[in-house]
Amino acid sequence: MIHEAIRALYNNACSIDGNTIDDVQVWDEDRNEVTINNDNVTAKVAELVEANPMKMLRIERDRLLKQEVDPVISNPLRWASFSSDKQGEWTAYRTALLDLPDNQTPDDDSLSNITFPTKPS
Repeated sequence: MIHEAIRALYNNACSIDGNTIDDVQVWDEDRNEVTINNDNVTAKVAELVEANPMKMLRIERDRLLKQEVDPVISNPLRWASFSSDKQGEWTAYRTALLDLPDNQTPDDDSLSNITFPTKPS
């Protein structure tokens, strides 16, 4: 995550070598070494680590929308074959997925405390 932090802080960083704050070297596109502030990078790494569970929640939510909801809702023939009750279930499921980041806060990257909505049968 140190590379991501450096790229977020130093938009002129083109090449990064090393995996710890003590041995990392950064160069710009002209191969000039970029001087980094270790305290700023360390703080940015902490910020990214803290934000990662929510990022993982959004990634999983987006995957479910793309793989489970979109093929149903965006297929007019399939959608038209559903009763209004079944359409309502799928609409509610989609809405619940979209609302996940606003309604739940993950404790960790594995999303172990998140209750995902149940997909309609």
